[in-house]
Amino acid sequence: MKRWKVDRQRVVQAILGDKKALDELTRQCRPMVRQFVSQWVDDRDEAEDLTQEVLMRATEQIHKLRNPDSFERWLLDIAKNCCKMWLRSRALERRKGVVSLQGYFGTDPPEDLFYWHRWEKQQVIEGWLSTLPSRWAEALRLRFLNGYSEREIAQQMGVPITTVVNDIHRAKQKLKEAIGMTKQKLHEVKTTIRKELPVKERFPIVIYGGHLGWQWEIQGSDNGFVRMEVTIMALGRTEQEAKRQQKRIAVQLQQVDKLSFTEPFEFFPFVGKAWRGITTGRKGIPQPFYANHEGMWVGYMKMLSDLAPESLPTKGAMSKGCFLVVVADNGLKGLEVPVRLLPKDSPTPYPWHFAYSKDDEHRVFGPGVLVKAKLSIPQELPLLAVIEGEISLADYAPESQEIPAIFVGGYGAVKFNRVKGNFSVLGDMGISEARELDGHLTWRMHACLSGVDWGREPIQRVAIPTSLFEDVSGDLDIEVRQARLVFKGVKGNLKVLNEFGKTELWLTNPEASKGRYELMSNSGEIAIFLTPQVEKAMRIHLLTECGAIDRSKWRWEGLSVYNDPKEIFIGTVQHWEDANLKVLNRAGNIFVAYTNGD
Repeated sequence: MKRWKVDRQRVVQAILGDKKALDELTRQCRPMVRQFVSQWVDDRDEAEDLTQEVLMRATEQIHKLRNPDSFERWLLDIAKNCCKMWLRSRALERRKGVVSLQGYFGTDPPEDLFYWHRWEKQQVIEGWLSTLPSRWAEALRLRFLNGYSEREIAQQMGVPITTVVNDIHRAKQKLKEAIGMTKQKLHEVKTTIRKELPVKERFPIVIYGGHLGWQWEIQGSDNGFVRMEVTIMALGRTEQEAKRQQKRIAVQLQQVDKLSFTEPFEFFPFVGKAWRGITTGRKGIPQPFYANHEGMWVGYMKMLSDLAPESLPTKGAMSKGCFLVVVADNGLKGLEVPVRLLPKDSPTPYPWHFAYSKDDEHRVFGPGVLVKAKLSIPQELPLLAVIEGEISLADYAPESQEIPAIFVGGYGAVKFNRVKGNFSVLGDMGISEARELDGHLTWRMHACLSGVDWGREPIQRVAIPTSLFEDVSGDLDIEVRQARLVFKGVKGNLKVLNEFGKTELWLTNPEASKGRYELMSNSGEIAIFLTPQVEKAMRIHLLTECGAIDRSKWRWEGLSVYNDPKEIFIGTVQHWEDANLKVLNRAGNIFVAYTNGD
């Protein structure tokens, strides 16, 4: 390689910030860099682009150079690194099948490179140019569409020639990215699996699996069969990738001779791992983290034993056998997707677990898999659902209310509609709504279901989910945290502990006076809405320790009122055990108001 001499004094001046010296140094070093790059790159246009890239990087970093005598070695190291990065990107493009768009401006590419027709090209180019800064777009238009030289463009725009060269280089790189992105698309594959199993023994039905955002529809039946229809939809950058994701979902229906609470089960279709969430590395790149299915099963069974000791009869029944339904994931890979590429016509949005910005573009990260499972189960059999997702139980009414239906899991919520029986919802699972429920419902959830908005002042919890209970006949026993509970048309006994959350009780049905209602909170809000007719039949006891009781929209006369250093009381009966509407809010507020029943 020819030995090039560089003026050391000019290097010193450029390091100190002399723009004129830097422009002259760039012009002087261009032949040396081009000669070096040409040893790595055969294509003349690519070599010119790489030369400009090297000089741009050197211009931006020259203030970091400590020894002016090592300028040439330093510059060629930058050139070497740029060439290596270029070779890696070329190899990656070949593996991914990305079409090279080098040479697009000034010459016509083969027709099969683009999906638009020749007469559309000018409109497409103008559309791309409109996405660039105006100075970049003008330089590109003058250079490649009007045929001006770089020196003529510099004179016309009134800027140094190095500015024109840099603007053209950056604009071309930006447009290459844009052209590549217009050809990207996501592939979606869909498959449906149907299975059924005759029920000849009175074994429990056990359902395992699920994932955040998956959908479960469970209905009761009397035909003596367990039937399942599972629809799996998967996204991928290629059709093959989507199919690989799809194959990582296991679907199984079988009769099992024995099911253990305390040991990993051997019947599972794979010794696999479930997607449990997102973690980020040092560079902020999202990636999934997993948990073994065996460990998850043992953990859920321990949770079931701790929170619902009355479920032990189910444990004994499972030790003799059960009908097992499995719809679970195994080692799902993460999918990073630009938001603009997400399918807008999907029946249900795919669950994405992480949103962020990369290269000024909004992106999401997640498994890219959506599962819908429809199950028809004999309603005379005990049910244990160890699942996650959006769960709906409808038209489920066994003759005996002693038959338990237990839901235990992590991420997800259950919706009850037209059901009858003995239900338990345990773990970190919520209840979105319960309508026309007749029986006994126990709900134990000790997790907070809301997030925190760090971008607002004051910083506070947001997006508290609402749980609606309407037309419920029976007993409700609820212990939750940070939830918003709304009770309308409850005709049985109600016992609620909602720590730090909001509770609304609407007493508008005359039959409501036959029930017993106990509402408690540590520092949340409790609101009671009742009609004058219901109020006459109620024995009310409101108590707070350091909160407040708002009776501005309730009657003032005929109420007992007292306070001492420990508590404030308002009500119609003074003894807690004599009341059928008992409210205790230790540090929060209690609000009571009349309503017309609407």
